Amino acid sequence: MPQITLDTLVSEIVAELPQTTDLFRHKRIDYYCDGKASLKEAATKRGYDPEKILFEIKDVETRKKNYHGLKPKAFDTITLINYIQMKHHRYLKEELVGLSSIVKKVAMVHGEKQTELRKVKQLFDRLRIELLNMMNKEDQYIFPILETYQTEPSEKLRKKVDAYLFELESKHDLTGGLLHELREITNDFQPPTDACNTFQLVYKRLNELEKDTCDHIHIENHVLFKKVRQSGDLL
Repeated sequence: MPQITLDTLVSEIVAELPQTTDLFRHKRIDYYCDGKASLKEAATKRGYDPEKILFEIKDVETRKKNYHGLKPKAFDTITLINYIQMKHHRYLKEELVGLSSIVKKVAMVHGEKQTELRKVKQLFDRLRIELLNMMNKEDQYIFPILETYQTEPSEKLRKKVDAYLFELESKHDLTGGLLHELREITNDFQPPTDACNTFQLVYKRLNELEKDTCDHIHIENHVLFKKVRQSGDLL
């Protein structure tokens, strides 16, 4: 892989080295929506020493030899779309519905004492609606058009594709904002020390949901959309 420097874009680091997502999430460095910032810019924005972050990334890179996971960047466009649907859409559609009732229950039982839970429920409800609507539109309309664009490209279709990609990127920005708010209000998804098991479970599942959604948005914004736009450049 190309050498990673302070000038490398965060999105490119994650695309080449997917294992860095945990590091970026822990540091609250946005790699999914605002991933077009350089490592130096992103680290400085969050108040970190860029050189120290680079050192941690190099450590992850060194340990990469023990990693045997898939690298979506290597997929062709149609395979990548199938990967997104099978890995992310399937999980999110099930988890968003299943988690909804538990979030509601915890907010109802503990919301009077832990007032932040009411806000957590509001944010989760908005996130659930946004994600479900976005994924349904992708599955039913946008992804089939992107697949057609790969096999039957045209200027007319290119304009429609450009409009859809811009729309999705805007939706991703909104989703990213909701995720940031959730992480802030839950103190990095850390429940109070006296939280009951259900309370703890909600924060654990929200943390897992955030990770999957961040990875999902990153792959679309910085891998899939980039591939689609590059194919359009060949017209």
